[in-house]
Formats: sequence, structure tokens, C-alpha cells
Amino acid sequence: MRFHVALLASLALVALPVGCAQILGYDGLNPRQDDASLDALGDALDEADVADTGPQPIHPPARPAGLPQTASGTGKTLTLAVKRVYLGTQTHLGDTTSTAWQEWGYDLDGLCTDLNDSTQSLFTCRRVDGSTNDVLVDGQRCRDNNFGSQIMALVMTYNTKVEITTDLSLLGGSGTLALVLSDVDPGDDGYAPGALYRIAGMPSGDTPVWDGTDVRTVTADSVTGGDLTKPVVTFPGGYIAGDLWVSGDPASFALEFGVQSTRLVLPIQSGTITIALDAARTGSPQPALIAGAISTSDVGAAMSPIAEQAGLCPGNGLYDGLIAKLQTFPDVVIGAPNLQDTTKTCDGISIGLGFDLAPIRPLATVVPAPAPPTSKCP
Repeated sequence: MRFHVALLASLALVALPVGCAQILGYDGLNPRQDDASLDALGDALDEADVADTGPQPIHPPARPAGLPQTASGTGKTLTLAVKRVYLGTQTHLGDTTSTAWQEWGYDLDGLCTDLNDSTQSLFTCRRVDGSTNDVLVDGQRCRDNNFGSQIMALVMTYNTKVEITTDLSLLGGSGTLALVLSDVDPGDDGYAPGALYRIAGMPSGDTPVWDGTDVRTVTADSVTGGDLTKPVVTFPGGYIAGDLWVSGDPASFALEFGVQSTRLVLPIQSGTITIALDAARTGSPQPALIAGAISTSDVGAAMSPIAEQAGLCPGNGLYDGLIAKLQTFPDVVIGAPNLQDTTKTCDGISIGLGFDLAPIRPLATVVPAPAPPTSKCP
């Protein structure tokens, strides 16, 4: 079991690349009182609809109506790098709690699932055989985040400082992710496309200052043909509503991470990224969010390189036991509308992450991707 948890702790470290209550909607900490706050949170419901009816589901704000979905030609380009992650063990205040996962992500399936609903698989996909009764329970405001509630809860039994360790590495200049937002205009904006890049670690002895002057390089595996204008992961439908950039309609995209020089690709299904922007459109003052789901089969494939570094290979009892445990964590249905289908057994793990962003200099240089370590498996 110790090796199972250690391997899961390593998986958590790959989830880099994900604030104020007004953006993220922390009902348990700061209840909202006014319509302006509800608008900033991007609620699909207005105050009259949700009064006395239970939790208020949280979703990204809709695309502003009536605005052109073409470039204005006068917008800014923002280059923002990840300097801290929230994997589900720490709140936005930095407190480590067993319920921190409830603050991260969005309501993906349009349901508010409590323990009774989860136990009986009411209104949801059917729980996987061997899963716990609470595997379908949602977080605050109906957030779906089984990565935080299930995987990270297991990680915490082995390493209670996994997020702190990750943050220290990021702050010190390790490899990370960067988001580039283009044609960003003041106010609501119907056209603000984005792109995701992998960023190489800084040379030994160099440390980022995170004040907008840091120069970082892009790894070649996140662009096509070494061309910075051809990022592998793009968000052409990005827009801004209020002070929140939204990546567009939920879509599939791959998040690429590096752990101990191992390249991992984590396929996200029905994924959305939102970034809080300041009024001047110069930075991101509050944690951004990423929400989506991962197929259980993809989680196993993504973990294989990490398993090899731990000396675990397919066919090994510990490895096979770990994969079997992951199969009991699903809470959504991949490919189904709103990731739910009451006629099917759950086959995807919802994920909600937070991340702090800081401006860096525009990306200008592509460097080779880190070489993968020699495989320890036959």
C-alpha cells in the first residue's frame, strides 16, 4: 500500500498543466449577498431562481451576447506562467484541510450530488463496483472534483506537503506551464483566443522574480515544428465575461507535464480553463481554474512513465493493484452530454485544479524537450 500511495503522490505532481470569493464562489467562507457578485462568479442562475432551493451550481460565465468574435486589432497579449498549483489539499487561503478539494473546479454535470444520491447512484451514472458510498459526492456549489476528493485524499495519507513541495519547486524556476491570451480588450470581449505552452526549467542558479520581467523558454514538444506560432494546445474560442477569461466551450485538450524529466500527457475531456483578470488587463490577481474529466483508461496510461521511475511495471502486483484502485474513482461518463448518463456505469474521473499565474516576458525561444529517462521496465 505504501508504494501505491507514493505513486499516486507522484501523479499529483504532474497536475500543474489548474482567489477571491467573488470569482471562485467560496460559499463556505464568504457567502455572497449581491447580484454583482453573482455576475462575477458566472452563475447561470439569477438570485431569484436560487433562493431557498439549495446549493447554487457554479459554471463559467456565458459568452457575452452581441459582441464580435473577431480580432479588434487593438487588444493586448498577456503571457502568464503558473507559479503555484492547488491540487485539492489546500484552500485558496493556503490552509491544508481534508475538504479543500471542494473549492476547486466547476459543476460539470448539472447535478448537486449529496451522500444519499451517491450511495444510491440517484440521477447519476452508476457507481463502479468496489467504490465507496461517497465517491459521487460534490464539493461546494456542486463542484465535481474526484481528483481532489479521491486521488489527493489518498496522496495525503503518505505526503501531507505535496502541494507545498510543488509550489517551492515552481517558485524556484522549475518547468511549468504558460498561457498566452491574445487580442485582450477592456471590458467584455467576444474574441480573446488562448494557447498553452510547456515552459522549460530555468538554468541552475537562476530564480524567477515573478514581476513580469522573467524570460522563460518553450519546450519543443508543445509547439509544431519548433514554431512558436503553432502551439499544440489552442483555445480559439476564448472570450472574456466580466473579469474572467474563459477558454471557450468545453473541449478536449492535452495537458503536458514533466516529473523527474518524464514527459506525461494528461488528456482532459470536456475541459474548461478560466482565468481571473485585473481591470487593466495586465495580470491575474486571483487563482485560475481548470475543470474537466479524465478517462480512467487514460489515467492508467498517463501513470505508466511515473510507475517506471518507481520501479513498478505492468504485471507487477503493486502496479496492478494501483490501477485497480483507480478504477473505483470514476464519477462521470466520458462523451455523454454534461458528462452524465444514468443508463451507464461511470467511466471518468472529474478534476478541478486551481493555479496562480504571474506575467512573464513574451515567449521568444524554443528549446529541446527534456530527454526521457531510461526505462526501468523490460
